[in-house]
Amino acid sequence: GDTGRHTDGVGFSNHTVELSCEHLGNESAMSDGFCYNNTEFDEFAAEYDAALEKGISVSGESKDYFARARVSWLAECLSNVGYRPRTAMDFGCGTGTSIPYLLDLIGVESVVGVDTSQKCLASATRNYQSPKTQFLLFDSWEPKAEIDLAFCNGVFHHIPPMQRPAAIDYVNRSLRSGGFRRPERAV
Repeated sequence: GDTGRHTDGVGFSNHTVELSCEHLGNESAMSDGFCYNNTEFDEFAAEYDAALEKGISVSGESKDYFARARVSWLAECLSNVGYRPRTAMDFGCGTGTSIPYLLDLIGVESVVGVDTSQKCLASATRNYQSPKTQFLLFDSWEPKAEIDLAFCNGVFHHIPPMQRPAAIDYVNRSLRSGGFRRPERAV
């Protein structure tokens, strides 16, 4: 009898609502630097994609549709400014849905996906492993100013507001001089 609707009838999957509520305002999720607690998302890793699909089902589109559209828009923006990145970082890559589009649409030579969840990264590795990809926990990736493009989608609302400057610093330290990032709008 579960209709998939939250009690308010909006149409969000209970799993999506639970995942969002788990992280909103959770100031203890990060320490002083950028060291995100990966156990919270690990609890949802096995059902993350299903919960996401259920949550966006009201749109009639799949997660791949949205990932492809975001990266297609980014590719157009990069083309308009004449920028062609060779390396990219998917900050908060989750299960890796955007990775093939970053490789295909933008034509980068390599992508490093960083995330908080070892289990999500394991899924990304299974689904999108290639010589052009690498998937690492945030704590395992040491920013060394070697990335041309930082891509981030749907991540910052999971980061406590007081920790967002450290996350932005992490991204900035990953970018090489002249690298490109399009900041996500803070909610």
